[in-house]
Formats: sequence, C-alpha cells, structure tokens
Amino acid sequence: MPYGRSQVSARQIIVDILQRNGVEPIIPEEFVAGARWADEMLESLRLSDFIIADLSEFNPNVIFELGVAHGLRKPFIILISSESEGQIPSDLSGYQYLTYNPHDSYELHERLTRFVLSMQKRLTAGS
Repeated sequence: MPYGRSQVSARQIIVDILQRNGVEPIIPEEFVAGARWADEMLESLRLSDFIIADLSEFNPNVIFELGVAHGLRKPFIILISSESEGQIPSDLSGYQYLTYNPHDSYELHERLTRFVLSMQKRLTAGS
C-alpha cells in the first residue's frame, strides 16, 4: 500500500514492511494469554533475527522483551511516537531508536524500510 502523509497505525506499517520484504512478523498480542504466553514470547524472541519494539505507550512487557532480546544479543530498533508522554528510559537511550510522527506514516515507512533492509543485508553477510 502506498503511504501518504496520513495517520496509519505504526503496527500496520511494521507488518506491511516486514511482509513486503519477505519477513514473517511475530506479534506478541496474538499469543494466547496465560502461562504459555511467556513461553511463546521467549521462544519467538529466540527464533527472531531482529526485533522492532514500539515504546510509545511504555508497556512494561515491551521493556522486558527488549531485555530478553538484549540478553540473546538480537539486534533491535526502538520506535517511539513524537506524541508519547515520556522519553526513552535512560538505560535504552544509547540504542538505535526512531522517533516517528504518527500523523506522517510516509516518514516512518521510509525510515523503517531502511532498517529492515539493513538487517537483511547484515544477516545475509553473516551467513
């Protein structure tokens, strides 16, 4: 889908970019709730080549998932909306992050596409 300068959800853009580039997105909210959720999340992080995490709502689960990704030495990028209430926690400020305007989906699409392509190139070079 072409992106104009209108509001499209960040999740929709992420999924579209990944699928267009042959990457299967794994979305934790689609896991079954309960004790198995943690097992599914940990396994999906372990199997992932890279992580895209949106911290715009400062969900503690996302912080935990980033900690796991870091422990597994998975490359990741943090997304944060320019309209979010807070800032990136100081412990994460040294990592790669992308601030996006939720009303300008074109910019997010372009910048995130570059990240995904660079991750694919990096993974291909490491094979």
